[in-house]
Amino acid sequence: MANEDVAMHVSKIVSRRGEKEYCSYLVRRSFRVNGKVKHETISNISKLPLVAIEAVSLALSKKSVVEAGSEFEITSSPSSQDC
Repeated sequence: MANEDVAMHVSKIVSRRGEKEYCSYLVRRSFRVNGKVKHETISNISKLPLVAIEAVSLALSKKSVVEAGSEFEITSSPSSQDC
């Protein structure tokens, strides 16, 4: 396998056993071998809170986890003399 720039992503795997449904969240990378797509699991992050899983997914897709100014309000800032 050539050493290329490999992008990772979060995959949601749903499995059903009878009436129950189980969800797993895996950090994976995809690559091709002889023209076929293969997946390698890097980590199982299923036990993390959903908020953390979403943050990992956003970070791996190179998007901002929090947009600037959307969640925070600047109430004061130190003057240059305070530093």
